[in-house]
Amino acid sequence: MIIEMATGNPYLPSSSDLDLLHKIVLKVGNLSPHLQNIFSKSPIFAGVVLPQVQHPKNARKKYPKLNGLLADIVHIHARTES
Repeated sequence: MIIEMATGNPYLPSSSDLDLLHKIVLKVGNLSPHLQNIFSKSPIFAGVVLPQVQHPKNARKKYPKLNGLLADIVHIHARTES
C-alpha cells in the first residue's frame, strides 16, 4: 500500500488469486517454508508450482525507483518470513 501511495499506481495489478500470488513471489520473494506448506496443501493450487527467485538483499537496489528511506520501509514490511 505504501508503494501505491508513493507512486500512484497499483503495486500488483492482477487478474486472479494465482496471478496475484505469482506477482507477489516475483516482486517480494519466495514464500517462507510455513507459507509454502500452506500453499502446497491448498486444493485450489493443486499442481501449481511458484517461481523461485533471488532478490537483492539491499532494499534500495530491490526498489530503485523509490526514495531510499521509503525503500527500506517497504522492504521491512514486505518480507515473506516472520
